[in-house]
Amino acid sequence: MSDNIDQALCIVRGHFLQRSIELEMRINLFLSRYFGRTEELKDDLFYHLFITNRITFDAKVELFTIIIENYHPEFKIDNPNYLKNLKEIIEHRNNFAHLHLDITESGENAVMTGKIALAKYNKKDLTKTIQYNQDEINGYIDMIYNYIDAIDKFINVNDL
Repeated sequence: MSDNIDQALCIVRGHFLQRSIELEMRINLFLSRYFGRTEELKDDLFYHLFITNRITFDAKVELFTIIIENYHPEFKIDNPNYLKNLKEIIEHRNNFAHLHLDITESGENAVMTGKIALAKYNKKDLTKTIQYNQDEINGYIDMIYNYIDAIDKFINVNDL
Protein backbone atom coordinates (compact mmCIF):
# COMPACT_ATOMS: atom_id res chain seq x y z
CA MET A 1 0.00 0.00 0.00
CA SER A 2 1.42 3.39 -0.89
CA ASP A 3 2.51 5.83 1.81
CA ASN A 4 -0.05 8.39 0.57
CA ILE A 5 -2.94 5.97 0.98
CA ASP A 6 -1.63 4.85 4.36
CA GLN A 7 -1.38 8.46 5.55
CA ALA A 8 -4.87 9.30 4.28
CA LEU A 9 -6.35 6.30 6.07
CA CYS A 10 -4.53 7.25 9.28
CA ILE A 11 -6.10 10.71 9.08
CA VAL A 12 -9.58 9.19 8.75
CA ARG A 13 -8.94 6.89 11.72
CA GLY A 14 -7.60 9.77 13.77
CA HIS A 15 -10.63 11.92 13.00
CA PHE A 16 -13.05 9.18 14.06
CA LEU A 17 -11.10 8.43 17.24
CA GLN A 18 -10.86 12.11 18.19
CA ARG A 19 -14.62 12.57 17.88
CA SER A 20 -15.16 9.39 19.96
CA ILE A 21 -12.84 10.77 22.64
CA GLU A 22 -14.88 13.99 22.70
CA LEU A 23 -18.06 11.95 23.28
CA GLU A 24 -16.40 9.98 26.05
CA MET A 25 -15.30 13.25 27.66
CA ARG A 26 -18.92 14.49 27.62
CA ILE A 27 -20.03 11.31 29.33
CA ASN A 28 -17.19 11.80 31.85
CA LEU A 29 -18.43 15.33 32.47
CA PHE A 30 -22.02 14.15 32.88
CA LEU A 31 -21.02 11.42 35.36
CA SER A 32 -18.75 13.62 37.44
CA ARG A 33 -21.34 16.39 37.62
CA TYR A 34 -24.13 13.91 38.38
CA PHE A 35 -22.28 12.30 41.30
CA GLY A 36 -20.41 15.33 42.61
CA ARG A 37 -22.21 17.28 45.32
CA THR A 38 -19.66 20.08 45.40
CA GLU A 39 -17.58 21.67 42.66
CA GLU A 40 -14.46 20.23 44.29
CA LEU A 41 -15.88 16.71 44.26
CA LYS A 42 -17.04 17.13 40.65
CA ASP A 43 -13.48 18.10 39.67
CA ASP A 44 -11.96 15.26 41.68
CA LEU A 45 -14.28 12.69 40.09
CA PHE A 46 -13.61 14.05 36.62
CA TYR A 47 -9.82 14.29 36.86
CA HIS A 48 -9.00 11.39 39.18
CA LEU A 49 -11.54 8.80 38.16
CA PHE A 50 -13.43 9.34 34.93
CA ILE A 51 -10.67 10.58 32.61
CA THR A 52 -8.24 7.92 33.74
CA ASN A 53 -8.03 4.46 32.25
CA ARG A 54 -9.52 2.92 35.41
CA ILE A 55 -13.01 2.82 33.89
CA THR A 56 -13.61 1.72 30.31
CA PHE A 57 -15.76 3.62 27.84
CA ASP A 58 -18.17 0.64 27.90
CA ALA A 59 -18.49 0.85 31.68
CA LYS A 60 -19.08 4.61 31.53
CA VAL A 61 -21.87 4.12 28.99
CA GLU A 62 -23.36 1.40 31.19
CA LEU A 63 -23.36 3.76 34.19
CA PHE A 64 -24.77 6.58 32.03
CA THR A 65 -27.53 4.19 30.90
CA ILE A 66 -28.44 3.20 34.46
CA ILE A 67 -28.83 6.87 35.38
CA ILE A 68 -30.91 7.67 32.29
CA GLU A 69 -33.14 4.59 32.56
CA ASN A 70 -33.81 4.93 36.28
CA TYR A 71 -33.62 8.63 37.05
CA HIS A 72 -33.82 10.68 33.85
CA PRO A 73 -36.04 8.89 31.31
CA GLU A 74 -36.75 12.28 29.70
CA PHE A 75 -33.39 11.92 27.90
CA LYS A 76 -34.87 8.90 26.09
CA ILE A 77 -37.76 10.96 24.76
CA ASP A 78 -35.41 13.08 22.64
CA ASN A 79 -32.93 10.22 22.08
CA PRO A 80 -34.95 7.00 21.85
CA ASN A 81 -32.10 4.99 20.26
CA TYR A 82 -29.32 6.35 22.44
CA LEU A 83 -28.27 3.00 23.93
CA LYS A 84 -28.15 1.15 20.60
CA ASN A 85 -26.31 4.08 19.01
CA LEU A 86 -23.77 4.45 21.81
CA LYS A 87 -23.01 0.72 21.64
CA GLU A 88 -22.54 1.03 17.88
CA ILE A 89 -20.21 4.00 18.32
CA ILE A 90 -18.14 2.05 20.86
CA GLU A 91 -17.94 -0.97 18.55
CA HIS A 92 -16.68 1.14 15.64
CA ARG A 93 -14.39 3.15 17.91
CA ASN A 94 -12.82 -0.11 19.05
CA ASN A 95 -12.41 -1.22 15.43
CA PHE A 96 -10.66 2.02 14.51
CA ALA A 97 -8.53 1.95 17.65
CA HIS A 98 -7.43 -1.68 17.64
CA LEU A 99 -7.61 -3.19 14.15
CA HIS A 100 -4.82 -3.02 11.63
CA LEU A 101 -5.27 -1.49 8.23
CA ASP A 102 -5.88 -4.31 5.78
CA ILE A 103 -2.86 -4.31 3.49
CA THR A 104 -3.86 -7.43 1.60
CA GLU A 105 -5.00 -7.25 -2.02
CA SER A 106 -8.59 -7.14 -0.78
CA GLY A 107 -7.77 -4.16 1.44
CA GLU A 108 -6.04 -2.34 -1.40
CA ASN A 109 -9.04 -3.00 -3.66
CA ALA A 110 -11.32 -1.54 -1.00
CA VAL A 111 -9.20 1.61 -0.88
CA MET A 112 -9.44 1.96 -4.64
CA THR A 113 -13.25 2.04 -4.30
CA GLY A 114 -13.12 4.72 -1.61
CA LYS A 115 -13.33 2.49 1.45
CA ILE A 116 -11.17 1.88 4.46
CA ALA A 117 -10.53 -1.77 5.30
CA LEU A 118 -9.57 -2.93 8.79
CA ALA A 119 -8.32 -6.43 9.46
CA LYS A 120 -8.98 -8.78 12.35
CA TYR A 121 -6.36 -11.47 12.80
CA ASN A 122 -6.19 -14.61 14.85
CA LYS A 123 -2.89 -16.30 15.74
CA LYS A 124 -2.22 -17.46 12.21
CA ASP A 125 -3.96 -15.32 9.63
CA LEU A 126 -6.59 -12.79 8.61
CA THR A 127 -9.99 -13.83 9.94
CA LYS A 128 -12.19 -10.91 8.95
CA THR A 129 -12.04 -7.61 7.11
CA ILE A 130 -14.32 -4.77 8.14
CA GLN A 131 -14.88 -2.10 5.51
CA TYR A 132 -16.22 1.42 5.91
CA ASN A 133 -17.05 3.86 3.16
CA GLN A 134 -16.80 7.61 3.72
CA ASP A 135 -20.57 8.05 4.04
CA GLU A 136 -20.68 5.46 6.83
CA ILE A 137 -17.81 7.13 8.66
CA ASN A 138 -19.42 10.55 8.26
CA GLY A 139 -22.71 9.13 9.51
CA TYR A 140 -21.07 7.81 12.67
CA ILE A 141 -19.23 11.09 13.21
CA ASP A 142 -22.53 12.99 12.82
CA MET A 143 -24.11 10.61 15.33
CA ILE A 144 -21.26 11.34 17.76
CA TYR A 145 -21.76 15.09 17.36
CA ASN A 146 -25.51 14.66 17.96
CA TYR A 147 -24.89 12.84 21.24
CA ILE A 148 -22.29 15.39 22.34
CA ASP A 149 -24.91 18.09 21.79
CA ALA A 150 -27.65 16.06 23.51
CA ILE A 151 -25.50 15.43 26.59
CA ASP A 152 -24.41 19.09 26.72
CA LYS A 153 -28.06 20.15 26.54
CA PHE A 154 -29.05 17.64 29.20
CA ILE A 155 -26.29 18.85 31.55
CA ASN A 156 -27.39 22.47 31.08
CA VAL A 157 -31.14 21.86 31.40
CA ASN A 158 -30.68 19.80 34.56
CA ASP A 159 -28.12 22.22 35.99
CA LEU A 160 -25.62 19.44 36.65
